[in-house]
Amino acid sequence: MDGSTCTLFDAITAANTNANVGGCIGSEPYGDDTIFLATDILLAASLPEIVSTVTIEGKGYTIDGNNDSAVGSVLSITAGGDLTLNEITITGGYYPNGDGGGIYNEGTLTLNNSTVSENSTVSENSTYASADVSAHAGGFVTIKALLR
Repeated sequence: MDGSTCTLFDAITAANTNANVGGCIGSEPYGDDTIFLATDILLAASLPEIVSTVTIEGKGYTIDGNNDSAVGSVLSITAGGDLTLNEITITGGYYPNGDGGGIYNEGTLTLNNSTVSENSTVSENSTYASADVSAHAGGFVTIKALLR
């Protein structure tokens, strides 16, 4: 995924729908999907929620939410979603109405050799709070050699 012919938005949509989207090729029905980053990504809009089994091979690259409330959580995983992040940095998420500035998780999340830092939310009393990873409604998180 290089961001020009296959964007991260399109790659996640292709993984969720098992269909070709933009320059991204979807997997066969019921197949797990792997997205390979080829560059750092600065988000200007929110990404689709992860609703299927997806692995993102970060190769040391960063997905940055740009501290933009229009982006919200950098990544969001639904109850049926299963996301594995390998060698990636998630930063700059800003969710103004709750938890999960970096990653909002209601499904399964595995972090391998990854960094999730410098994400924020605004709490009910309007003070900033760190919100790198937030697990809700039965969400499950596994962390292996998290780099910080």
